[in-house]
Amino acid sequence: MLCAAVLACVPGRAAAGKEPEAKDPPRKTGDAAGAAADVEVRAWPSRTALWVGDRVTYTVELRLGPRVEILADDLSRDKLRPEGLEVVGYEAGRETARDGAAIQTFRFDLAAFELPRPGFSLRVGPLPVRYYVRTPGRGPAETAPSGEVLVPPLLLGFRSTIPDGLESYAARDVRPAPGFSRGAALAGPLGWSLILAAIVPVVVWGAAAARRVRRPRATARRASRTAESVTRAGLAALAQLDPASAPARREGYDRLDALLRSYLADSLGVPAAGLTPPEVETALSGRPPDGRGGALAAVLAECELARYSPPAMLPGPDQFARAVREAERVLARR
Repeated sequence: MLCAAVLACVPGRAAAGKEPEAKDPPRKTGDAAGAAADVEVRAWPSRTALWVGDRVTYTVELRLGPRVEILADDLSRDKLRPEGLEVVGYEAGRETARDGAAIQTFRFDLAAFELPRPGFSLRVGPLPVRYYVRTPGRGPAETAPSGEVLVPPLLLGFRSTIPDGLESYAARDVRPAPGFSRGAALAGPLGWSLILAAIVPVVVWGAAAARRVRRPRATARRASRTAESVTRAGLAALAQLDPASAPARREGYDRLDALLRSYLADSLGVPAAGLTPPEVETALSGRPPDGRGGALAAVLAECELARYSPPAMLPGPDQFARAVREAERVLARR
């Protein structure tokens, strides 16, 4: 269906499609007949017919004579009265022509989203626009409107492949399905058999892959438990060490440092052999339980101090015992 587009005549000038020339004087009120003659209106759409979902730009242009102004709010987005259309965009602008006249342009982007029905039309209602004459020493708020011009109604055609006058749309075929032949009836079970035959290899492959994934995890857990057991046994042996002499304490700190770094590598996966204590704390940040990284870093820092410091700065026996107990306490966290 294709309805012809109609655009009514515009006071001053009118345009349908591109710009047909039809002239009609604007309405004059009060004593502003001379000002009204200086207001010209042109209005035109960017297209004359639409499909559902199409857009059209409706342009209203007013050419104003000297000292004549319009109330731009009369051509705001909220004042437009479309039927069967929705306003999806709006733009207003002003420029000066070569002869010094002011030209104000208003563009309305409209869209058609409704399906046709009896009495359906795409149109924009007439729109009155007030104007006034600028008076020296008085602002727009202090000047009463001198009169108005009328932007005439716009009628657009509607394109649709749906027949006119159709009350409902038969979206479903209510006829019964035709019967199947015996060969077609056997195709169902055969198809299911082929689907099952294709699924079985996938299920077998998935189970094997899951076993391969679980096996390294189980191995990693066993290795972690073994590392913890070795570390606890080493700490128990260090707790029995007599740290009375400086060489014994230095050896004890060497063994404690090696035990903790081995535990970090084997149980937690942190390559601590080449890390400084602050780097160990950073590598353990965010791992539960909270505080493990800081506590282990503190013990490792004490081990480094004891291993490389001069004898006068070597920690005493009590401090060595506290370091061993702190390491045991950290390992007891889960």
